[in-house]
Amino acid sequence: MIQIPLTRGQFSLVDDCDYDAVLAVGKWSVTKSGYAVNYWKDANDKRHTLYLHRFIYARILGHAIPKGLQIDHIDGATLGKAARLQNQRSSLRLANRSQNQAAKGSQINSTSGHKGITWRNGKFDVRIRYYHHRLHLGRYPDEDFDLAVAVYGYVHRILWGEFTTEVQGDVQLSSAIQDKLDKQIASVLQVVPRL
Repeated sequence: MIQIPLTRGQFSLVDDCDYDAVLAVGKWSVTKSGYAVNYWKDANDKRHTLYLHRFIYARILGHAIPKGLQIDHIDGATLGKAARLQNQRSSLRLANRSQNQAAKGSQINSTSGHKGITWRNGKFDVRIRYYHHRLHLGRYPDEDFDLAVAVYGYVHRILWGEFTTEVQGDVQLSSAIQDKLDKQIASVLQVVPRL
C-alpha cells in the first residue's frame, strides 16, 4: 500500500501494483466532496475529470467500467468521507446505483441517527427502499427505538446481502415480527429478484 499525494495536503492509498500507473496519469487532486481526481483537457480544450477509484477498478477489469455501474468504497458507511481516499483494490467493488445507495450510512440530517428510521408524529417510522420499491416496516414508540433499529437491520441484511451496512442491534426479534417481515420481503422479491 502506497500513498499518492493529492492537493490540500491529502493522500490517497493505492496498492503497490497500481502505483506506477496512477503516477503516470499525472497530478491528482482532492475534490470538496473528498474524492481523488485527475483533471485533464482533450484536444478541443474541454476539461474532463478522472476519478481515481474508477481508474483503479477499470484496471482490475481490464476494460472500461460498464455503463450504469458505479464503484462502491466498501468502508464508506463506517469511515465516511475518509473511505473515498482508500483506493486499494480490496476497498472497492462494482455496484449498481441501488446497491451503492444501500451501502451508504445514515445521512447527516437524520432525525434518528439511523438509516431508514425517521421520527414522525411522536413515533419512529421505519422504511426501506429496495430498488424502486419502498417497504414500510412499522411505527414504533420512543421506548421501542432499539426494536425499530433491529427491524431495519434484519430486513436490510436479507435484501442487500454484501451491501449491508446496518447491524441488528441488541434486540432479538420475536418470531411473529420476523414472520411478518419475511412476508414483506418475499412480496418485494417476487417483483424485484435479487441481482
